Amino acid sequence: MTELQDELKTFKAEVSSSVNEWQELRRSNRNWDGGLTIATILLTLTTTVIGVEGIKMDEATRRLAIGICGGLVVAIQSIGNAFPVKQRAGGYRLLQGQGYALQSRTGYLQSDEEIIKELPGMREEFYKLLTDASKLEA
Repeated sequence: MTELQDELKTFKAEVSSSVNEWQELRRSNRNWDGGLTIATILLTLTTTVIGVEGIKMDEATRRLAIGICGGLVVAIQSIGNAFPVKQRAGGYRLLQGQGYALQSRTGYLQSDEEIIKELPGMREEFYKLLTDASKLEA
């Protein structure tokens, strides 16, 4: 195996590692978004049910429960604004797709001439993806 083939193999491993990391980050952010959304819906429904007049509950307890549920909904929405997990999940999905495309392109490089011609541009593209990934967490 030539030195260029080794360099290509190393590059493929770097891209693969990043794509796997982006996939995990996408899943994590997607799961957090889903959890926050479900919690908001359940708390809103609970607040609505507690507020129904026909339910047997003393007024002080009703007000306290509505206040707690409402406060939790606001807190969850604030968390969603402070940590935009839905947007991050979408960003990681795009990075993952671009990473897969880059991985695929490396598979077509066979000769040393092709590697010399294409690898520098692919590296530049990969470093741009890494920069974009770091911006998602900022």
